[in-house]
Amino acid sequence: MTRSPVRRRLAALHGALHGALHGALLAMAPLAMAPLAMAPLALALPLAAPASFGQEFAFKPRVQWEVRADGIFSSSSTAQAGAGLNVASGYYVRVGLVVAAGETASRGRMFTSARTDFTMRYLLDPFQELHWAPYFGAGFSGAHDAATSWRGYLLALAGIEGPSHGGWRPSLELGLGGGVRAGIVLRRARTNGR
Repeated sequence: MTRSPVRRRLAALHGALHGALHGALLAMAPLAMAPLAMAPLALALPLAAPASFGQEFAFKPRVQWEVRADGIFSSSSTAQAGAGLNVASGYYVRVGLVVAAGETASRGRMFTSARTDFTMRYLLDPFQELHWAPYFGAGFSGAHDAATSWRGYLLALAGIEGPSHGGWRPSLELGLGGGVRAGIVLRRARTNGR
């Protein structure tokens, strides 16, 4: 069975576009990872800034630790557990870094995967006036698994953070970055805010 000239041209165009896109993505991979390399510096800036940098108020503790469990769903399914920290950068912004690892299932195979997220969250209720308060954020994510090398993604997230229980504050989070994400987060409660 022979293909029509139109189908042959479309197949050739598809092959050429696929090759060009793949080459461009490989060439851009170092650029995608550059923001992750800057994450420690961006995280350290709020720690190094004096407390009087535009505000007299300081959240306590300054560094807020977290543990989390996430599912990431795209052409593969990933379950990961992670730990991270964030620092206040003004009243409403939290700059954070997360490291996570787990298992990925793809095409009937299971393999180990890992990721690093650098995020900035905007809190709508930084002084815990509400029991449950929404937040929104963005950032960068670097993911690695046995099937592929490191990949960089832009990250967008939305969550809701609950009241403190036993020194920890629960959160539910949804996001996009390397797939659709859903997470449960426990953050160490600050004594005078979120």
